[in-house]
Amino acid sequence: MELLRIVSMLFVLVLHANFLGIYAPSHEDSSLSPVSTFFRCFIEALAIVAVDVFVLISGWFGINFSFKKLGALCFQVLFFTVGFFIVFAVVSPEDAFTVDKIKGVFLLNGDYWFVKAYIVLFLLSPVLNVFVEHATKKQFQIVLISYYIFHTIYGWMMDASVHFTMNGTTALSFIGLYMLGRYIKKYPSTLTQRGRRFDLIVYMGCAFLLTICNIFMLSQGSEVSVEGRLYSYASPIVIIASVSLLLFFSKLSFSSKTINWIASSCFAVYLFHCNGFFFGQYYRQLIAYLYYETNYALVGVIAYVIIIYLVAVLFDKLRIILWNIIIKNGSEA
Repeated sequence: MELLRIVSMLFVLVLHANFLGIYAPSHEDSSLSPVSTFFRCFIEALAIVAVDVFVLISGWFGINFSFKKLGALCFQVLFFTVGFFIVFAVVSPEDAFTVDKIKGVFLLNGDYWFVKAYIVLFLLSPVLNVFVEHATKKQFQIVLISYYIFHTIYGWMMDASVHFTMNGTTALSFIGLYMLGRYIKKYPSTLTQRGRRFDLIVYMGCAFLLTICNIFMLSQGSEVSVEGRLYSYASPIVIIASVSLLLFFSKLSFSSKTINWIASSCFAVYLFHCNGFFFGQYYRQLIAYLYYETNYALVGVIAYVIIIYLVAVLFDKLRIILWNIIIKNGSEA
């Protein structure tokens, strides 16, 4: 499961590099470069499970709420927001000292939507856990089925009808995924206990289905898919793919100190590259430059993504040292 954390965060980088950095394929791309378009759509379909998987993992293990853990999460976020602000305040003060950037330090603007949604889930986890512990299996099933019927209709099919689902990018969607992860772990079934090969086939099949649908829609001149209809965190196909990937990794059995070391800081990868000072100019634009303006193209993009991942992890190790010092001094006081 720690390896899955690493993979899901790598998928986040891929998503932000592929359709956001390089830009989503168009109708013209599907006719002029069909192989490249298919490949990029398939990569997007494989990676779109990133966010759902990350929340499902929380549901699989369960969130044990404590103010210490909440403090650690908030400190990790502030370590990167304040850190980036200080750097840019020195290097480029005209960019740093704006109302929006200052608000971003404390998550008061549109940055870091995942963090805000996850904090709500974290705060509500004790209530959710009480339901999981005391509800019967049938009650749990009724709640989940009812929730996903509503979420699929209003959060995906008719997403413009409500604003509190936002294609799976809100705390409400995270609550559903958390409960789904808890249910799968608590009540194993014949379907979830099939072999790893079955899980992998379902995951790859969902990705292939999304890709074919996307290619078809692009060929017809429609770009609805790349605007969020197919590649949506609320899509039932994406959720099925996410669960299948979760089950696949849950059936792997090995241990690695290196994987555990990286996984403990993988959330920092999101905080690092999605920071308001860094994401637009230094991630998305540089990805586009490497792909379109250099001879390295895909190789350069892959190398840059890996470098960002490693740099973020290394910076987070400094954060862990500082947090341990704070906790130690606080306990001694």
